[in-house]
Amino acid sequence: MNSQTIGLTDGTEDVALNFGEEDEIAEAKKRKIQHPLALVFHLTFRVLALLTYLFCGLFSNSFIVSFVSIVVLLSMDFWTVKNITGRLLVGLRWWNHVDDDGKSHWIFESRKGSSAKKLSAIESQIFWLGIVGCEIIWVLLFIGTLFTLKFKWLMVVCVGIGLNGANLYGYVRCKIGSKKPLSSVASSFLGQQVFRSSQETDEFFDGKKDETRLLLEIPLLGDENVKGIDMLVFFEYKLYTYQRLTMECMAHVSRFSPFTGSELTTVGDLKFKQRFPIGYKGTNNVYNKSIINSTSLLSESYDLSTIFANYAKRNFSTTFSDEYAVWKKGKPINDRFVVDATIKYPEETIL
Repeated sequence: MNSQTIGLTDGTEDVALNFGEEDEIAEAKKRKIQHPLALVFHLTFRVLALLTYLFCGLFSNSFIVSFVSIVVLLSMDFWTVKNITGRLLVGLRWWNHVDDDGKSHWIFESRKGSSAKKLSAIESQIFWLGIVGCEIIWVLLFIGTLFTLKFKWLMVVCVGIGLNGANLYGYVRCKIGSKKPLSSVASSFLGQQVFRSSQETDEFFDGKKDETRLLLEIPLLGDENVKGIDMLVFFEYKLYTYQRLTMECMAHVSRFSPFTGSELTTVGDLKFKQRFPIGYKGTNNVYNKSIINSTSLLSESYDLSTIFANYAKRNFSTTFSDEYAVWKKGKPINDRFVVDATIKYPEETIL
């Protein structure tokens, strides 16, 4: 992570902005559990579903009650594993969307490069043990129902095999990829990555970085169109003189158009924002943490409105003003939408 310094007009403060993600988690942390709550929910519903199937006869003689209880637990497990634990524990995600023409597209995604290094090896092992082990158990139960002629329970077991198997199939596709499309897959982003490059420059040759240029090439499906974009760029912000302030801040790049676009070019200023005067001594690390709570199991934690609302409550933050944005109309070249963003660090007086 490169560091750059912005001089202030009154000469009393030095500001450093570290562009990009935070420092990678140390190698030792790979052997630690980083998401204990996610692990609990990853195993809870599937284990309860199996226990209910095996011992429901001890508590109720009603097949309907047992059937509904097991299906509800399996459905809760399916949703949790698909939408939460797969992303947190192994960095994988699969989903489906239907385009404007009514075509169904299956998407299989996985973390790449440096972000994949943040995953915990223990969490990954528990994730795969839970999802593979339960599928094996449901298959064995299926065989057992056939040999014991308990056909009414066959439907319950099939639901367990189907829901758990769907997640297993999806995550295996995310993990190992697929060179050949299956009949149920219209298209996939697998193998395509966002091309990223960033460059910091010292425009005035005073030893202090003045701007960052970020270039993104986002792969699209052949029939996809882009009419808007929301992008969050995160920085590490530091003040060195008087009070030592370290925090994570962000720039929000947003542009929408009624016309299909092929490229967004924007130039703007990232400015420091404060509600109350900064202290004249000491250390302030209150906001030296991730703006997005990646350990949260709640979907609203990842909603832009929630992120912005929490960010606006902070005493110290940043704002990005991009008055010079150009939306280039037309079909993207090579099915890649381009974002060319220049984020400047103007001199500021901080009180």
